[in-house]
Amino acid sequence: GMLEIGVGLIHALAMAVWLGGLCLLVMVVLSGPGEEDLLHAVRGFARLSTPALLLTVLSGVILMFRLDRGSIFSTNHGLVLIVKALFVAAMVFIGLEARRFINQRASRAHTMTLQLANRLRRVLRFETVLGVVVLLLTAWLLTLSPAGLAASSRSAYDLGPVHRFANTALNAEIDVAFTEEVGLND
Repeated sequence: GMLEIGVGLIHALAMAVWLGGLCLLVMVVLSGPGEEDLLHAVRGFARLSTPALLLTVLSGVILMFRLDRGSIFSTNHGLVLIVKALFVAAMVFIGLEARRFINQRASRAHTMTLQLANRLRRVLRFETVLGVVVLLLTAWLLTLSPAGLAASSRSAYDLGPVHRFANTALNAEIDVAFTEEVGLND
């Protein structure tokens, strides 16, 4: 319903801020030593990413309870969700430790030294890799039906016309239709 849509939107936006900020820091800001502006960027990321991290986790827990309804150990969706939660927990632990390091070390520094940039880049790169794994697990979850969407309550409302694409040279026809059904694609 509307609750899942709202919480899902918050979840996606918070994760985009968190992971997007990580990618920007690792690929651009921490590419080498620099002036104080690089430190300001790192400190700004630490300020924004911690609330984004907390919103991501909170909204993810809400979605887990709404979609899986206590059947987390008895469905494929639930089992993949457990693996995802473990990766998120590792990501949160590393993220909070990195923010603590940033608040302690980067707040006292006046320039981004090569040693500080390398240390931060190493830690944040590992957090980013975990984030990519979480995104891959999320993509896998989209192919599985959560227990909270029982077969009887699953809707298959047609959301528009069926579009047919045909290629006579390949003797292929593809029908594309949008529905509200969640789970494996036909």
